[in-house]
Amino acid sequence: MNFVPTLRSGEWSDIGERPSMEDTHICIGDLARKFGNNELSEEAISFYGVFDGHGGKSAAQFVRDHLPQVIVEDADFPLELEKVVTRSFLETDAEFARSCSIESSLSSGTTALTAIIFGRSLLVANAGDCRAVLSRGGRAVEMSKDHRPLCMKERMRIESVGGYIDDGYLNGQLGVTRALGDWHLEGMKEMNGKHGPLSAEPE
Repeated sequence: MNFVPTLRSGEWSDIGERPSMEDTHICIGDLARKFGNNELSEEAISFYGVFDGHGGKSAAQFVRDHLPQVIVEDADFPLELEKVVTRSFLETDAEFARSCSIESSLSSGTTALTAIIFGRSLLVANAGDCRAVLSRGGRAVEMSKDHRPLCMKERMRIESVGGYIDDGYLNGQLGVTRALGDWHLEGMKEMNGKHGPLSAEPE
């Protein structure tokens, strides 16, 4: 007999010392049912996300409101979750770019970290520097790595597409190397018709 965990979740946020809150989060107990997809197995697929906005709150709120539905509406959901989540991050980023081209006041960026629990499986996806930590037997287990300019793997990726690190900042502007949004920052997402150094692709 397969053990399926019973999930309980809570949420809490704090503005800290900043004058305005640019971050947001989401907890969805049953992702498929929330968006009307009732054809799946009886096991609930739970979705959690943290979105750390910068340059405004619009990107964080847009990703919070759109990413879960993009995931559910992918043709391969829920069978190939890793591919689905990666595609959905990129698709949501492109949708936000289209929204910003219509309404420039939305221009901003956000890091994104999501966790999906499906039966006994856990999938964590990260683009930026939010962190996921698993408690196993009272010990902390890192579930994500920060995407920062001083990370050698990120630096190599950035330089391979023509970007650079200046004083610890991506192209001298951003403290993270992966984020959704930031389409208004020149040379970040696109350079000469190619992908720029700031990536929305999660690990």
